[in-house]
Amino acid sequence: MGNKARIFIIGASGIIAQIVVFRELLVSFYGNELTLGIILAGWIAAELSGAFIFGKAADRIKEKAASFIALQAAYITGFFLSLYAARGLKSLFSLTAGEGAGVGLVLAVSLLAMLPVGLSHGALFACACSWRERIPSVYVWETIGTIAGSIILTYLFLPRLSSFQIFFLVSLANLAVCMVALRGARRSWSGYGAVFCLIFSSLLVFYAATGIPHGRLLKIQWPDTDLREYYNSPYGNIAVGEREGQYTFFYNGLPVLSAPGPDEFFIQEQAHLPLLFHPYPRDILVIGGGAGGLLYEAGRHPLRTIAYAEPDPFLIEVFRRHAAGAIEKELSDPRVRIVGTDARYFLRANAKAFDVVLINCGAPSVLSSNRFFTEEFFRLARMSLKPSGLLAFSLPGSPAYLSSELRDLNACISNALRRVFAYVRVLPAERNIFIASDDQQVLTADALLIEKRMQVRPVSIPLFTAAYLEHRFHPSHLGRYNTLMEKATGIINRDARPYAVFSALLWWNSKFSPSWKKVLEACGNLRFAWLLFFSAAAVLLLYPVLRLHPAPQRFAIGYSVATGGFFGMLIDLALIFVYQTGSGYLYRDMGVLVSTFMAGIAVGGIIGGSRLKNAAAKIKLLIGSEFISVLLCLIIGLLAGIPGSAIHRGFLLLLPLLFAAGLCTGIPFSLASGIFLTQTEGPGRVAGFLYSLDLLGSWVAGMTAGIFLLPVFGIGNACLLAALCKAGSLGLLVLFYSKFASQASG
Repeated sequence: MGNKARIFIIGASGIIAQIVVFRELLVSFYGNELTLGIILAGWIAAELSGAFIFGKAADRIKEKAASFIALQAAYITGFFLSLYAARGLKSLFSLTAGEGAGVGLVLAVSLLAMLPVGLSHGALFACACSWRERIPSVYVWETIGTIAGSIILTYLFLPRLSSFQIFFLVSLANLAVCMVALRGARRSWSGYGAVFCLIFSSLLVFYAATGIPHGRLLKIQWPDTDLREYYNSPYGNIAVGEREGQYTFFYNGLPVLSAPGPDEFFIQEQAHLPLLFHPYPRDILVIGGGAGGLLYEAGRHPLRTIAYAEPDPFLIEVFRRHAAGAIEKELSDPRVRIVGTDARYFLRANAKAFDVVLINCGAPSVLSSNRFFTEEFFRLARMSLKPSGLLAFSLPGSPAYLSSELRDLNACISNALRRVFAYVRVLPAERNIFIASDDQQVLTADALLIEKRMQVRPVSIPLFTAAYLEHRFHPSHLGRYNTLMEKATGIINRDARPYAVFSALLWWNSKFSPSWKKVLEACGNLRFAWLLFFSAAAVLLLYPVLRLHPAPQRFAIGYSVATGGFFGMLIDLALIFVYQTGSGYLYRDMGVLVSTFMAGIAVGGIIGGSRLKNAAAKIKLLIGSEFISVLLCLIIGLLAGIPGSAIHRGFLLLLPLLFAAGLCTGIPFSLASGIFLTQTEGPGRVAGFLYSLDLLGSWVAGMTAGIFLLPVFGIGNACLLAALCKAGSLGLLVLFYSKFASQASG
């Protein structure tokens, strides 16, 4: 087995371990697409440490084969420990199923979970570079392996195998690589040590094959619950627990439905109040959360059709397999038509108009649910309503006090709703019910009219007594609500600026991590103009620093690599946000997105690693790459801010942009390694140094872009900030081009 095959397997193994541990952490701590940046930053920090630490020693190690085998064994052991930590660390903090965790805990646990596998994988990169291979070639073949690994994982492993089964198969491939590499290991103490490490990791692999770790960790994750089903759909993780005859359905670790005893108070309010506002509803659309009672309650009205769009169709299959209470009745109702596609796609293609659209996707704490609470979606829903139709949903509230984060969560969505509909009615309570319509008459219903319509239809609702209705519609509630909302934000929740997700993150941390809530709040209060000003000032300060620096070439090119990591991660996250908001199929299509970005990096690595005649030509190519990066940031920011543009409609424009972003990320790294290797440093040290800079830039983007840059300032402004960083790098290279070329040639 040649070096390229070894490096290919390193790349494939790395992306598989990253995504598998990534998903386990999401299930354990309910991370949304914003906290994905934190979890990813944990992986990057671990990889950075491994590449940097081992890179300093790689060139001095004589026993290359033995060190490679030991690191492969460390990767296998680290993968096992990371899986165990991702599932089991939660129990150390006494968190039960459904209980949340703040940003601080997510950050600490994700770093601890990612450290064992990420540290060893980063060291493997530096080891491969020092072992009879050129750095650009290692970079390209590792990226090709990453592409293959992401596709295999997404479309072959995840739908069929558990995490430990995936670990078993990946580890077998790595063990095969080690067995071939043993032929090149010398009979020495280091060689014997490598064999011992290999034997130990092999024992872990076959222990995982028994299924014991998987079973034990499921019991830790779901204590006091008889787990009936544990299933990975292309969209997320589905688990079904049973306790004393009560079934609880979990989605990515969060409870979404209980049967046969659901929360009847919530379901009756959510179903009946909007339907009773409408004078004569016949055709309705329910988006999310219909099974388990809502469809049944809605079906008690004299409706003609009920369209039910569930974001994850695999949930419907699980509901049918564990039908209890109202689930069996409502899914077998002939009026119910289950929509087998995303609600956004359905509304664009559907020619039929509805009387009522009910959104029951919970709080918009993740992009997959927030996409049904943006101005763009409200416009789409409005086009599918009849002239007297209405749209309704509920948000978390309080009858007496709204915290600032909960107030802003309600406000930014209300602002979006009022931008689309002529009239909006709010019924404040523990759950604030929002009803919007272009027909003012529809929203004038009061307690007496609601009671009259119940008698006419007829619909008997035990909760809706005369006293309850009088209390629910009392004007004092709305007056109190309006007073509390006076200082609310004026930001509008949009596809390209999902501010509601950030507000939900603040609200979540106010309950589970108050100290981190203050940090996030400070980030949210930043003015983008000031952030842009100070960033520009920092970039300008680099010019005098470069003049005084003893090695300006290293400084400027190293800065280009670091900003390349920042640029690549931010643009990748921005385009992932765009795709998730537009389609909702991020988890299903993650392999395609990652592979396209990585393919761009691979081609960029090939271009940057090409044998150009001199260093001046390499620097010219680097300047061209930086210029394209700036343009790309501006183009993506502009397109993302245009509602309905091609970038929001699927793969057609998104994939070329992802490929181009990868291209501009891969070129600087390969060019920099070629220029640096003209000096006296060894390949292992150069690879460790440059890879660390690249990962450092990616880490900064992961910690800032996903958490507040994208949701608070919007994709357009975040891309503008990335363009500024790359413009600074471009300016450094252009201003000192002649000096760099002469130094590099000399």
